[in-house]
Formats: sequence, C-alpha cells, structure tokens
Amino acid sequence: MKRHFVILTIVSLSVIAGASSEVAAQPGKLLTNASCATTTCHGNQSPESPVWARSLPLHLALDPHAHAGVVLRGPLSQRIVASLAPESTQSPVVYDNVLRTRCISCHVTVDAAACQPAGELSDEILGRGVSCESCHGHAGGWVEEHVGPDWRRLQDEPSVGFRNNGSLIGRAETCLRCHVGSRTEDGLVRDVNHDMIAAGHPALRFDLLTYHVNLPAHWDTTSDQEQALFSSSIRVREVGQAIGLAAAARLSAERASDYLKTGRRSDVVWPELADFDCFACHQSLSSDSYHLPAGKVQKSDLHISDGLPVWNAWHSILLLNLRQKQQWLSALSPQNYDPKQMAEIGPQIAEHFSDMARQAAERFPSPMAVLGETIDDLHANPPVDWHAAAIQFLRIEAVAEDLTRSGKNAVIANRLNAKLPRLEQLLRFDASDTSFNSTNFLMSPKGFRADRFRAEALDSLGHPIPAETP
Repeated sequence: MKRHFVILTIVSLSVIAGASSEVAAQPGKLLTNASCATTTCHGNQSPESPVWARSLPLHLALDPHAHAGVVLRGPLSQRIVASLAPESTQSPVVYDNVLRTRCISCHVTVDAAACQPAGELSDEILGRGVSCESCHGHAGGWVEEHVGPDWRRLQDEPSVGFRNNGSLIGRAETCLRCHVGSRTEDGLVRDVNHDMIAAGHPALRFDLLTYHVNLPAHWDTTSDQEQALFSSSIRVREVGQAIGLAAAARLSAERASDYLKTGRRSDVVWPELADFDCFACHQSLSSDSYHLPAGKVQKSDLHISDGLPVWNAWHSILLLNLRQKQQWLSALSPQNYDPKQMAEIGPQIAEHFSDMARQAAERFPSPMAVLGETIDDLHANPPVDWHAAAIQFLRIEAVAEDLTRSGKNAVIANRLNAKLPRLEQLLRFDASDTSFNSTNFLMSPKGFRADRFRAEALDSLGHPIPAETP
C-alpha cells in the first residue's frame, strides 16, 4: 500500500512539472489538471504569488480530495469491495471493476467512459483524486475562454460547461453531487446506497458549513465576495440544509425512475433503504437500551410511529414544518413509498426546497431571533432521536459563531461556546462500545438519550426545564 501511495503522489505532483498549455477547445471534454498546472496559470509554487496562481499545489498538498483516489486501495475500501463482490479478493480485475462502477465517479475526476467495467485501473487515474474539473466542470469548453476578456459573460453559459462556485447555492450544489448523490449529473452515477453503507461505507450526512470550514482553501478567502458569503453561519447552514434536502429528493426520484426503467436489476432496488433513517431499524431492542420517547412528547409529522424510519432524516428533520402538502407527507412514509409516486413528486419537492434555499441565501438572520426560535422548539417540540438533536446542535453552534463574530451579546456567546463541547460529546457515537458487534464500526448513536440532550441544551441556552410540580 505504501508503494501505491508513493506512486500516486509522484504522479500527482509530476502533473505540475509536465503540463502543456496548448489545449484545443472541446466542450464537455475532461482535460485533467494538466491543463491547469503551468507556472503561469495555477501551478506556481512560489509562496509570494497570488493564491489563484498557486491553487493547484495548495490543493495537492493540503486538500484530502486530492488523495480520494488513493484511499480506494486502502484496507477500508478493500473490506467494502469484498462485501460487495467477494470474488474481488481473488481477482484484481473484479476489484477494479467494482471501483469503476461504484466508486470512482466520486473519488476520482473521470468521465462516464472510465466508469464502465473495463478492467484494471491505472495509478494515473487513481492518482488524480478529486481534482479541478470535479468542482469547476470539464474544462474542454472553457480552458482558453476563462482567461479571455468575455469570460464574465461566458462563464454562466450552459454550453460552456463551467460550474460557477461563486454563490452559496452554486457551491452547495457542486458538493452535493457526491456528498448526497446524483444518478444523472455529468452522465455519472454517484450513489451511496444501502448496499454500500451495509458494506462499510460511511452514511452521507453533509453539512455545508462544517465541510467548508474544514476544507483547506486554495482560493482567496480574504476577498470581499468570500467574506460576504460566509458572514453569517446561520445563513450558510440554512442554505445548505435546504439545498441538501432538494438534492436528496432529486436522488430519490432518480432512483425511482431508474428502478421503473430497469426493473429488478441488482444495482437499482426499491425501496432504497438509504432514503430512510438508519437508526430506526439499526438499534438495540433490549429493554435497558431502547428508550421510547415520553408519551407527552410531540413527534414530528414524519414520525408516524415508533419503528417506522423517517425519510432522509438528516436533511428533513428541521424542515418538516415547512412541508405544507399532505400528499408529500403520505408519499414519503415507508408504508406508501411507491416508485411511480416518488418519481413524480421528487422533482416537486426538490424545486420547493431549492426555492427555499434561494430565499435563505438572500436573508441575514438575527442570531438572537434564531436563538429564541431554538429555545421555543426545544420546549415545544423536543428532539425525539439523534438526528433531531444533531440538527438542533448545528443550529446552536451557528448562533454561537454569529454572536462571536458580531462581538455583541458577549455573555451569551461565551456561555454557548463553553457548553458546545458538552453537547457535541452527547452526540458522539461510542466507538469504544464493542458489546453489540465488534466487527462493525458501530457508526450509530447507541446509548444516545434525547431527553438528556434536550435538558443540557436548554440549560446552555439559559432556559432550564422547569421542575415538575408534585
């Protein structure tokens, strides 16, 4: 494995040295990062050069996306592939064909042809990782145009094929093609379904703000545009959650459509269990660890009854009160999850929440107002499971960040910042608990208590739950 890492790193870095600047315009064609890597473009390695001029070396050196292809040769990937195709342990060709058809559409910058089961993958392909064109669009139609005088006008032309990440929504949509999934974008299938999660792939729970903060920047974070985009953590989180739910609805509709077209083909099944809350089914049923919510707790609309999973809980929990169409609520119940119905209403749901994201992108919420809403929610609609609590935590965290950034209400900001680590600890999965299944990675909130989280959250907000009168 060390040999692969060394080879792939050398392949990636050698791109900078050997790139050619002469690329003919070919709309939709993948050029790889060789087209970006000259020292007069984005491959300059001098620390004195502008960030845009050294963006490729920064990406290769610091960004985990650059090594996303390398991990497909690692031990976790080997276990996942072996679960999906046991014969892959004896055949490199079978192994690489699984990577081609299931993995590289997200882990590597490729075109649709590379995702066909065509045999062994070269180190050069895996060494690309997720590079420039995964996020900025295949460069064949714009690599020369983007340095020309008409670029500001051309960059948003669909025929050019450039992805504009200059807005919150544009950036979120770029990320969500992989971090939620899509079966149609760029002609690629990017779908972490239940089979892959059961094989060991982490479930996808994307948060735009968290991912963006943790991503090493290869762009100018000090520009006025960038500062404006991320001047409100609450705004970023609201946009990300709405556009994430839109992407999830769109993916569900695409799964349904593909199932209707192909029938019971092995890679398209219905119902697709990845559309639902994992932990509703994957939980201990022992009496000492199964905690039913108190009878007086108000459940959300999609918590039909205990034991029935919620549709796309990570994306939907905080937004359930914004769904106003009963037909959607009915269609998203696991009891009524019909592929024809989902193929029809999925795009409607996606457009509804895309519109909500567009509206959220124009607002700058008051942190104190959102804090008040959060307190009201925790009193009136207590979280009944891990997903609901996690989303409320993200909301409190965003409020704390905005209050800290503004310098106002310092006492409240300091109290929240002091309490956030404890709330986060309550949400963490207990990886040390091997009592259930030591061969699994226990990526579930076994032992999580929603009532305890609610009590400590309200205490951190200065609104403890009143003691009950006898």
